[in-house]
Amino acid sequence: MNSIQMVPPVEQQVDKELALTTANKRSSLQDELRQSKQKKLCCGLSMHKKNYQLILMVLLNAFLIFFGGAFFSLLEKPYEDKQHAVKLEALAVAKEMIMEILNHNHTLFNLLAANGTADMAFHPPVSDISDQNWEFSSASLFSFTVITTIGYGTFAPATPGGRLFLIIFAMIGVPATGITLVCIAERAMYAVTKCFHIASRDTNKVNKAFDTFDDDGSGVLDLDEFRGAITAMGFELTEVQFLSLVAQVDEDADGEIDREEFANTVQSLGADVTEAAGRGHRIKLVTGGIFGWMGLGCLVLCLCENWTWYEGVYFSFVTLTTIGLGDLFPGTLPGRVFLVFYAVVGLGQLAVLLTLIEGALAEIDKARLIALQKARDAANLLKQQRVSSSSKGKKKSGGGRASVVFGSVGRMIMRQKIMSKARGNDQKKKKNDDDDDGKNESERKTTDDDGREESGSGGGNNVTTPASSAASGRSNDVSVLNPLGHSDENDPHQVV
Repeated sequence: MNSIQMVPPVEQQVDKELALTTANKRSSLQDELRQSKQKKLCCGLSMHKKNYQLILMVLLNAFLIFFGGAFFSLLEKPYEDKQHAVKLEALAVAKEMIMEILNHNHTLFNLLAANGTADMAFHPPVSDISDQNWEFSSASLFSFTVITTIGYGTFAPATPGGRLFLIIFAMIGVPATGITLVCIAERAMYAVTKCFHIASRDTNKVNKAFDTFDDDGSGVLDLDEFRGAITAMGFELTEVQFLSLVAQVDEDADGEIDREEFANTVQSLGADVTEAAGRGHRIKLVTGGIFGWMGLGCLVLCLCENWTWYEGVYFSFVTLTTIGLGDLFPGTLPGRVFLVFYAVVGLGQLAVLLTLIEGALAEIDKARLIALQKARDAANLLKQQRVSSSSKGKKKSGGGRASVVFGSVGRMIMRQKIMSKARGNDQKKKKNDDDDDGKNESERKTTDDDGREESGSGGGNNVTTPASSAASGRSNDVSVLNPLGHSDENDPHQVV
């Protein structure tokens, strides 16, 4: 017998297709979000966008430094050589004049030179003649001090062309260097923060990141806070992608993202919340990093330049704060090479520290505004409740007074009615009693008359006349109807 294949209902097929379509859309959206953090390179390679931006900015700054060094050397080197030649010529003329004064006595001149007097008199400082400030290496270091705004001031452009180029070069190089320093510091702080979490074995990064993104402390993320969280995690979404993501992760469709939904989002996107979870420790880490980096720079410069420890601390502080007084400056090639690396990282940390302080102040101000708004809302609500309760109390008290007044009036009216009715009943009863007394008196008189008539007839036959029968019958009827011996239509005790 052929087996009968059960075909599922149409509704089940539709549900399966919808579920499959939804899963495919979710998977495609997650792939798009992951790809939005990557920068595609050649040969199928990709790189994180922040790392790509860091490398790009470092290369740009290196190009600016070397291009500026070459251009400054091209503009300032001829003038420097000319000034060098003029100084050498002036020195030769001065020496010849001294020899004439000494009558060309070389023995006396050498004696003066050996004593040091002639050498100090006829030889200017080494930096005026021997140093070549605008060689390519020295000019490149000068370009670095310009775009980092340190500006030691040990030498400066002297030609109009060099000074004009300095203005244009600084306008381009200073902003680019600022961006580069921030990128370097951010990636360095990311690495430090990650190492901090690994060392502290912190496994609650998602909840800490959620608390960081929850600006108002409501326990849920509204759409603006959720958008900021997605952007902070490195995802760049269009409006359509963001709304699609919200529709997928917001399971209860209330327009807010709770902790569980946020955790599911982080897991499904593979997002890294290390930086967000460590924001509470970033100021401490950056401050400690700056002091540690300053100590390292002091140690290396003291070894390279034979400085004392306080000279090293002094130069490190002047460099990282971009004061750049110029009274101390590395003279050796290792010292100058290290100075470039030291200043780049240190200035980046300083920029991050200032940014964090600014952000902390902004968060404090934002929290103050939120607390003030909550206090205002609470005060308005309390005021509304007081107004509502007072209006209800007035209505209730007014109704109570009216009920008391009307109740008192009603009781007075009822009392008057009862008293008047009682007085009426008493008057009626008194009147009935008077009428009954009169009737009883008349009946007694009638009975006495009848008795006298019967006694006057002697003992003859008893003849009952109709009048006497009627009187007797009335008497009997009355005695039956009214045992008290009287009849009254208004008597309430009369039995009919």
